[in-house]
Amino acid sequence: MRASRAAVAAALLAFLHATSANADGDKPSAEALFQRAKALMAEGKFADACPKFLESDRLDPGIGTKLRLADCYALIGKTASAWAEFVDAADLATKTKDAREKIARQKAAELKPTLPMLTVEVVPGVPRESLEIRRDDVVIGAAVWGTPVPVDPGPHQITASAPGRKAWTSRVVSEPARLTSVLVPELDAEVLAATTAAPAPQNPVAQDAGPTTPAGGSTQRTIGVVVLGIGVLGLAGGTYFGLSAKSKLDASNQDGHCRADNRCDAKGVELRSDFQSAATISTIAFVIGGAAVVGGTVLFLTAPRGVSVAPAVSASAGGLVARGSF
Repeated sequence: MRASRAAVAAALLAFLHATSANADGDKPSAEALFQRAKALMAEGKFADACPKFLESDRLDPGIGTKLRLADCYALIGKTASAWAEFVDAADLATKTKDAREKIARQKAAELKPTLPMLTVEVVPGVPRESLEIRRDDVVIGAAVWGTPVPVDPGPHQITASAPGRKAWTSRVVSEPARLTSVLVPELDAEVLAATTAAPAPQNPVAQDAGPTTPAGGSTQRTIGVVVLGIGVLGLAGGTYFGLSAKSKLDASNQDGHCRADNRCDAKGVELRSDFQSAATISTIAFVIGGAAVVGGTVLFLTAPRGVSVAPAVSASAGGLVARGSF
C-alpha cells in the first residue's frame, strides 16, 4: 500500500512538473512553429519562415532554432540580425558544451566583415537626460551614442525626441562593409498655443471714470527698431552659416572624399555632417531674420502719433476707449 501511494505521488509530481514546464515554455507551440518554418524554408518562402523561427525560439530557446533563424535572416539579407543570432547560438552552445558551437562561431566570423556599421552622434551641449533616440523601433541608449554598431543593410529611420521639443527625423541607407554616421542636432522648442483669455464678468460693477492716460507711439517704434535689428542680425547669421555650409560641401567633394553617388569615406562623412548642420542653421536664421525684418518694419511704420486711453463705464458694461491719430 505504501509503495502504491509512493508511486502515485511520484507520478503526480512528474505530471505537475511536465505541465509547469509546458506552461512556462509552451514547447508544443514552439515545435509546431519550428516545423512550419522549416517547411516554408523548403518552399523558398524565407521572409515568412523567419518570424516563425523567431517566435519558436522565444517560446522555447534552443541552439538548433537559433541556428535556423540565423540562416533564415542571412537568406533575406538581414546580415546583422543573422550575425547576432549566430553569436547567441555559440554562447548558448558554450554554456551547454554543445558541439555546434564551432559551426555557429565560424558562420558569425564569416559574416562580420560584411556588416554595415552605423554611428549615431549627438551635437555637444544638448541635454541628454531627457533625449530619446530611436533607430527604427529600437531605442538607442546613451551609452551607444558615438559607437559604431552593426545594422542590417538598407534604409533606417533615426528619430530624436524630448519633452517640450519638436521631434527630429532623419533617414539613412546602410551598405555592406561601410560605416554611416548620423548627427542628431539640437531640437527646436515647440511653440505653445496661446491661452484663451478669461471671460469678462457678466455684471460688471460701475466705476467712476478716472483721468485719461496718454500712450504715445514711441514705445511701439522702439520695439519696431529692436525687432528690425534682430532681423538684420539673423540675416547676417544666415549668410555666414550658408557660406560655411558651401565650404564644407566643397571640401567633401575634393580629394575623393565623396563620390558622385554620395558614397563617402570617414572624412567625407564628417564634412557632409558639418555641411548639413551649417545649412540647417543658415535656413533657420534666414527665416527668423526675414520675419523679424518684416515685423519690425511694420511695427515702426504703423506706430500711432498720439493715443489716449480712458475707462468707459455704463450701467451694464465697462471697458476702455482709445482715441488718437495714425
